[in-house]
Amino acid sequence: MGKPEGIIENYLTKTAKEHGFLSMKFTSPNLNGVPDRIIIGNGYAVFVEVKKPDGKLDRLQVEVIKKLKNHGAYVTVVYTKEDVDKLLQTLSSVTNLRPDQLD
Repeated sequence: MGKPEGIIENYLTKTAKEHGFLSMKFTSPNLNGVPDRIIIGNGYAVFVEVKKPDGKLDRLQVEVIKKLKNHGAYVTVVYTKEDVDKLLQTLSSVTNLRPDQLD
């Protein structure tokens, strides 16, 4: 059936599209530890790291996420399909998104 993270990432992409959002794979050739996806919709771009339900962020991922947030970026981590649903529901309904609404 595939890796657990892949299942969640595929669900994120599929469900984001159903909501009318863009889901773009994010890679940075000169920087490891960047989040997996950027979800764009309702006037916001959100960096999303996808983990399996019992997954952990590694040290580099924690550092990159902190750096992104310190520069004002919206960043979240999803572990389950329910996390994806919550993220997309929040993104669909907000007019003034605060970074803490994604934690």
